[in-house]
Amino acid sequence: MHRIHTPSQNVKVVPSLTPASRTASADGAYVDTRGFSSALVIFDIGAHDRTTADETFLCKVEEDADGSGAGTAITGLTTGALGAVVPDATVGNRYIFDVDLTKGGRLRYLRGVLTLAGTTPIVLSACTILLFGGDKAVTQPTGVTAYQD
Repeated sequence: MHRIHTPSQNVKVVPSLTPASRTASADGAYVDTRGFSSALVIFDIGAHDRTTADETFLCKVEEDADGSGAGTAITGLTTGALGAVVPDATVGNRYIFDVDLTKGGRLRYLRGVLTLAGTTPIVLSACTILLFGGDKAVTQPTGVTAYQD
C-alpha cells in the first residue's frame, strides 16, 4: 500500500464553483484533468430556499474537449432534481461523483454544474474537483493553500 505523507503534493484541489449564495443556475469553471487518472467532484450544498415548495436544484458533472464549449453531461453523474432536501444543520449536504479519467472517450476538461428551478430558488453551494493519480508533482492552483505538520 502506498503511503502518502503529504497529500497536498499528490492530490490537486481545484475549485469549479466558488462558494456563493446562488439564485440562478451556474456553470462551474472547467478543470484540466490532463495527467491524472481519476477525479472526485464534490458539491457542497448548504441552506436552500423551499418557500413555495417548487424550488429544486440539480448537481451534475460535464466534460469538454478544450474547456471552452457548452459541455456534455456525463451519463450517470447527476443527482437528478432535488427538492425537499433538508440540509444538515451542522455540515450541510455533500454530493460526490467519482470520475474515471482513463475511461475510453473521456474528454480532458471537467466542471460542476448547478441547475436551479422553481419560483424563488436560493442555494448556498460550491463545487470542488480533486484530481488523483498524477504523472508528476502536483502544484496547487492560486487560492489553495496547503499546510504541513
